[in-house]
Amino acid sequence: VFVKIPATSAKKAGIIAFSARDAKTIFLARSNETFERFRDAGDILDARRRSFDATALTPLHAELTPQGILLVYTAKNALGKLTVGAALFDRDHPTTLLWRSAEALWENPTRVSLHNTAVLGGINSGKYFFIYIQTEGKPIEFFPIARYWESVSKKQSTTLILPPRKKGIPIQ
Repeated sequence: VFVKIPATSAKKAGIIAFSARDAKTIFLARSNETFERFRDAGDILDARRRSFDATALTPLHAELTPQGILLVYTAKNALGKLTVGAALFDRDHPTTLLWRSAEALWENPTRVSLHNTAVLGGINSGKYFFIYIQTEGKPIEFFPIARYWESVSKKQSTTLILPPRKKGIPIQ
């Protein structure tokens, strides 16, 4: 999947691409706007052994958001079940990971074999990110996913500010 990075005063415009290197890695490649040549920028996401994204990482969707470069990807968990995760990278330094989903944003709800299910694509629309799934013998289905990455900020505060306490309301 490709993302166009617009020019800034410090950098030329360019294209970055995400692709699967093997069953456990997604890597980043960079190019100029003419796609003349891609330069491998290295691995940016690795499978996590005891997580929802244990194997088969595959880029599904990428786009430039106000928070950074969003990458939505599919994976298999340890049981071989299809899952979807997301990662957010710094716009100016695309190899810098800002956030990665700790839990699956979506998991195949059926017990149908993974070989009979295909993720067709995804799109940001309205309040949700939608993924489109095709399972053998069923019509195309779509599932909304909350856009958790929108709450990520480069300048995360380590101080938690609580609202003012009102008398008579217990804090749990």
